[in-house]
Amino acid sequence: MKKLIKINKRGVTNIIVAGFLILVSVASISILWAIVSKLTDEAQLSPAFSCAEWQIEAPMNIDGACYRSSTNDLEITVSRNKDILDIYTLGLVVQLDDRKIQAECGESCGFCTILPPKSTKTYYIAIDSEELAQSALLSVNGCEFGQKSIAVCS
Repeated sequence: MKKLIKINKRGVTNIIVAGFLILVSVASISILWAIVSKLTDEAQLSPAFSCAEWQIEAPMNIDGACYRSSTNDLEITVSRNKDILDIYTLGLVVQLDDRKIQAECGESCGFCTILPPKSTKTYYIAIDSEELAQSALLSVNGCEFGQKSIAVCS
């Protein structure tokens, strides 16, 4: 006759309960880690600049804007005041008599570069001689500020 092995049921239930507690603990820690890491990632994606702050204390200014009739170019001198690293696009909007000319510098286009911190650069924009340029507007990362009237270059 075969001998039956008697299993202590109390010992088996203790092992099952311990395994279940370990499983629940690991699952809880994993869920908590996922929630905390998601919250910290969202904080990194928040904007590093505010248009309202930049309009009060602009990171860039138009120092001068003039039209040179000999070359039919607008000369717009821009200075970068602050050491802000989050400047991705620099836009210049020139108001003519009946239309606007827009030029944009940035990481995605190759026709010009954004000037480095604490420096000055002159940008040249070709226009038709029949049209009179009235003003130039500066925009950084889509925030507009720094409008300047355009004079005749001396």
